[in-house]
Amino acid sequence: MSMKYWIIVFSFALSGSALGQSIWTIRETGHTSSVLSVAFSPDGTQLASGSYDNTIRLWDIATGHEFQRFIGHIRAVNSVVFSPDGTQLASGSWDRTIRLWDVATGQEVRRFDGHTSFVFSVVFSPDGTQLASGSRDHTIRLWDVATGQELQRFDGHTREINSVVFSPDGTQLASGSDDHTIRLWDITTGQEVRRFEEHTLEVQSVVISPDGTRLASGSWDDTVRLWDIATGQQVRHFQGDTRWVNSVVFSPDGTQLASGSRNRAMHLWDVATGQQVQHFEGHTSEVHSVVFSPDGTRLASGTWDDTVRLWDIATGQVLRRFDGPTDRVNSVVFSPDGTQLASGSDDRSLR
Repeated sequence: MSMKYWIIVFSFALSGSALGQSIWTIRETGHTSSVLSVAFSPDGTQLASGSYDNTIRLWDIATGHEFQRFIGHIRAVNSVVFSPDGTQLASGSWDRTIRLWDVATGQEVRRFDGHTSFVFSVVFSPDGTQLASGSRDHTIRLWDVATGQELQRFDGHTREINSVVFSPDGTQLASGSDDHTIRLWDITTGQEVRRFEEHTLEVQSVVISPDGTRLASGSWDDTVRLWDIATGQQVRHFQGDTRWVNSVVFSPDGTQLASGSRNRAMHLWDVATGQQVQHFEGHTSEVHSVVFSPDGTRLASGTWDDTVRLWDIATGQVLRRFDGPTDRVNSVVFSPDGTQLASGSDDRSLR
């Protein structure tokens, strides 16, 4: 029998009276290797998946059917992201290219060449006119979506780039690297504005607060750190029983910060005080992906114990445990309305 790889789409009621009733539907993906990245469209009706099988696929959330397949990459697709208006999809690959796709037709619109090694991270600017990419070649590049031209090349990191994120106003770009640093770049000039250097091991995750004043970072040095973007100073150093922090994320209102790490736990921190608010336990392997629900009341986690879990922020209790995957979960994402949750995994079950 041939291997099948799966995306799991979970639906759940949000009312308190239905907390015990979870419904999930397993959709056969048709991918022939691990699913590395999943992303909902801005309107929540479509789901994109990028895979180790070199393809991107687009799914109808209502039916679970594949209705577009984007073929062109010749190596694994690490990152997929929708444009803010939902009409285009960008992908970054081990083949060293970024590609832009038309969602309606499935056709390749642009191919962005320039990186000399794997592309790990791709992100649209808030207005959708620019695209940033981070690579194993130690560089971040900024591209014009309309023309495909490279607008800026940001040099300075000495090892691979793991995470790239735009500031909310689109004027700056932050990057986290295996060289232990986070750097802040000016989009217009291409110059390094700030360098944040307190971490002692690889920086895996970087995120900017919704108001654009703070930057948070998670590192394999077992710490989460909060920085002032204007001054470059460290504001908070969050250190608990964390180990190898893989993922950090701000709550939608920016008042809390969640982290997931290799020690199988997640932590919720108060940004203003630096105090730990909640400690979420239950996973039996490392937490690889953490994401807040759009209303900020729930936290979802994807781990290498083959489960996805939904947590209550106020109590720290598990609301749902989704046991659909049968191998490690690489990516978890909420739908824009917060009623659905999708995950991509290394599921190698025989089907």
